[in-house]
Amino acid sequence: MKITLVRTGGIIPIKKKAEVVVNWDANELEQLKTAVKPLLSAADNVRDGIEYHIQYDEIAFPVEWSKIPTKYKATLEKLKKNLVIEKM
Repeated sequence: MKITLVRTGGIIPIKKKAEVVVNWDANELEQLKTAVKPLLSAADNVRDGIEYHIQYDEIAFPVEWSKIPTKYKATLEKLKKNLVIEKM
């Protein structure tokens, strides 16, 4: 399954993306989705806040980076390092 990490927001609002193919099943992605759910969006917390979302199939969900379980941390950190500006 292909997942995409999307970063939006910031002082200069730009959109960045990175993709990777993982062997996670739907149950694992649902567990990840539940684990990383933020209490508030970055826009609610901080002016010019940065938000991260994970997308797969037709599903997208927000990520609170500090809540990522160890099992998924390395993959998502690698995606974060490889984010590329999405051209409009």
